[in-house]
Amino acid sequence: MTKNRLLNIAVTICKIIKLMYIAVIILITVAFIYMKTDNNYFEGKNIRFDTPSDNASSMIPFNYTSTNKWKYNSSINDHDIYNINNITTYSYCVIYLKFMTMLILLHLCIKEYQNIIQSVKSFSTFKQKNILSFKRIGKYLLIYFIVTSYTEIHYNEGGTSTLDFNFTALLLMLTSFIMAEIFKEGSKLQQENDLTV
Repeated sequence: MTKNRLLNIAVTICKIIKLMYIAVIILITVAFIYMKTDNNYFEGKNIRFDTPSDNASSMIPFNYTSTNKWKYNSSINDHDIYNINNITTYSYCVIYLKFMTMLILLHLCIKEYQNIIQSVKSFSTFKQKNILSFKRIGKYLLIYFIVTSYTEIHYNEGGTSTLDFNFTALLLMLTSFIMAEIFKEGSKLQQENDLTV
């Protein structure tokens, strides 16, 4: 089992995904710093944040999205308000921190998953560390669900708030906690078996 090709491929894929998350974190950080230091970066670029249509959100399973817009001066055109050039520095930083938190949580989930696969490779399947790994994955997914559920962006002349419940993360969280309980029972059975031998 130690030389199981499928498990080796899974561990390699986990390592590649972890490296990709680290690369994306570095790229987003560099882009964030560059865009904030260069005030004219978005000048002349037509980038807007539009409300997703009802049809688009209903096509994604296990997902609910609701967006609310407001503006301080009703005479200003929406295009001139909800533009990336008009995002306040505070909102810009909050968006950056949200993306960083999401990427770090996903990186930690993959790391725990890799630990579980490696313990299965070394015949340590029903050990306490795997139970803890599944519980950690469940906690990380719960935090991910909370972080991604609400977004508020403030513009110079208005703002948007979005509720986006991605129930896939909750389903995966529930699966992780169930797997932790299964591995816990497996650990008890293995201990009883070791005592009888």
